[in-house]
Amino acid sequence: MSNRKKRDQRQARAAQLRRDRQRAETRRNRIVVGSIVAAVVVVVVATAVAIAYNQQGGGDAPSGEITAEYGFVYSAESIDSDQRSEELTPVEVVLYEDFICPACGQFEQQVGSYIEEQVSIGAISVEYRPIAFLDRMSTTDYSSRAVNAAACVFDNEGAETFHEFHDLLFANQPPEGGAGLSDDELTALAEQAGADDVDSCISDGEFDGWVEEANDSASQNNVVSTPTVYVAGEEVNGAGGGVPSLQDLLNAVLAASAAPGESPS
Repeated sequence: MSNRKKRDQRQARAAQLRRDRQRAETRRNRIVVGSIVAAVVVVVVATAVAIAYNQQGGGDAPSGEITAEYGFVYSAESIDSDQRSEELTPVEVVLYEDFICPACGQFEQQVGSYIEEQVSIGAISVEYRPIAFLDRMSTTDYSSRAVNAAACVFDNEGAETFHEFHDLLFANQPPEGGAGLSDDELTALAEQAGADDVDSCISDGEFDGWVEEANDSASQNNVVSTPTVYVAGEEVNGAGGGVPSLQDLLNAVLAASAAPGESPS
């Protein structure tokens, strides 16, 4: 074989090797690009799902006038009070409570009648934010079950019946360390307040996820104990930083309702 022919064959083999390498490189690039695209799609989908979850919440929320901070609004408007005075601008009151908390029960005994009266005339509006910080103080997660039951009543009947149920829960507050009220007992109190057809909502824990979110929201708002009370955005404390009394609440409401430059009368 001539030298020229051998050289031509070597050049042909070299060209074929280059073509083979180029095809292999092209395949690798396609695989890498495909993997990157797939990964990006997964990330985008996961992000969209997470955003939707955060926007919608992980648990079903009760219907009605529920605030972004998981509060139940109790106001002259929400109960359609015929005693409401058009001359009054309601002072906003926020109450964080746990239905098994003894201090909350004592606070409710002091302020319950005052709140009901002042709401009915439109002097204050109350945002109840019941939370379940004290599940460990019962053998049946009573705090969570009671908040779920309250959400069931609000969802089913609205603010006025919810408030009646709220008061009944404290009037029948179980002691810490026991089982708490059963689901049947919660249902009976709900019916006493005027709510029908809430038995399955209570026994199934329909709003359990929402209750967990309410707890998280309270923690993010630096609520570390119950009751925690705010009037017009300012925390109200009792003597020595303790639980506020009726007089403490009354003074805070008067101060908030006073016109600028005036002293509350």
